[in-house]
Amino acid sequence: MELDFKNIKNKTIVEIAMNTINNNASFREVSELDWIKYSENQKDYYYLKSAIKTQKNTFNFSIPEQTNNIYYCICLSENKLHVFKISTPFNKKIVITEEELESNSVNERICVIEIDNLEYWEILQNNDDRIENLATKSRIENFAKNEKDKQTAKFKSKEEFLEWYKKQPKKCCYCGVKEEYLKKYFNQENEQYKEARQRGQYLEIERIVTAPKTKNIYSKENCALVCYICNNAKSDFLSPINFKPIAKGINEFWKKILKKSDLKYKKIVFPEKSKIWDKK
Repeated sequence: MELDFKNIKNKTIVEIAMNTINNNASFREVSELDWIKYSENQKDYYYLKSAIKTQKNTFNFSIPEQTNNIYYCICLSENKLHVFKISTPFNKKIVITEEELESNSVNERICVIEIDNLEYWEILQNNDDRIENLATKSRIENFAKNEKDKQTAKFKSKEEFLEWYKKQPKKCCYCGVKEEYLKKYFNQENEQYKEARQRGQYLEIERIVTAPKTKNIYSKENCALVCYICNNAKSDFLSPINFKPIAKGINEFWKKILKKSDLKYKKIVFPEKSKIWDKK
């Protein structure tokens, strides 16, 4: 798959590389000389920086003078990502030629990891953007401008909302279908889906209690993730307990429609004993 690396966010590039290096590391800050600083335990830090090939067919890195830290350089060639580990920090400029990159005959202090699944890069970045776009003015308190938004937006900040979202189980709180099943199903050849409004492969934000109006808010306590069908069917006029038999029917619908597909799915478990049915 051909990708223009210039259109891929630097943060996305580094997150992918960091995931390759250490799954436990978390984003910390942008450090000296635009190196991105990561830490997994507040003591040991990783520094990462990406470089795209120059007109002279070289990849240039300026290494800051630090001690007791590990550095990684990320080179983006036409179809591969190369992550170079620098085991001994030093204060100098590194120039790596394209020939050295392709032959892996680079400095002894550097080792090479290659990732060629470029589709994953694009998917991750698009999903990152999609999640960011969920933080709207009707949901985030300090984004709300007009009175209508101020009445519903009860997440204190964008950070609180995104933290809440990432912790949510990725399955519909009503019918139990998992987001991974939806993605696989809607990515198949589906003529009606292509012609229709293209929602469905991702779970959506649901306000569980919608009446009275004062309870119809976006907050950690009143929100959950739901499939597109449940979101449409419940609307604003059904309470969770009244919607339960409909959700059971939607659960059966997903079981039948996914069973007919060529994809293999595990059992879709209906959340019979969920506390969500008692909310009011």
